[in-house]
Amino acid sequence: MITFSSGARLWTGVTTANADSVASTASTDVAPGTAPPLPALFDSAGKITPICAEEYLTAVLLAARAPDVTSAYSYSSTTPRRHSGIGIRLADGTRAFLPFVYTAAHGKRPAARAFTIDATF
Repeated sequence: MITFSSGARLWTGVTTANADSVASTASTDVAPGTAPPLPALFDSAGKITPICAEEYLTAVLLAARAPDVTSAYSYSSTTPRRHSGIGIRLADGTRAFLPFVYTAAHGKRPAARAFTIDATF
């Protein structure tokens, strides 16, 4: 669970795949050496959208410059996208996938069903 400064919360799953089990594909990954500036997290109403959360968390991971993280991407940068989330590529070829499972605005409860992501939270 990630809690943002507004009190909004985001739950992610974590799955991994070793280098041998992941097919190599062209991607729109951003390498850590070219970490983008942190994008806006909140919209004009002070809410977070899933795409803003993806872009912000991807930028945070890249800005950390962890030596094991070779690149990261938001699910919204890939097509077709079925769920919101972020992906991470590690130096040894392993990949981590963090799909968004639940969201909740400050003071609210998450949806009863997994992968029912609010339009804003």
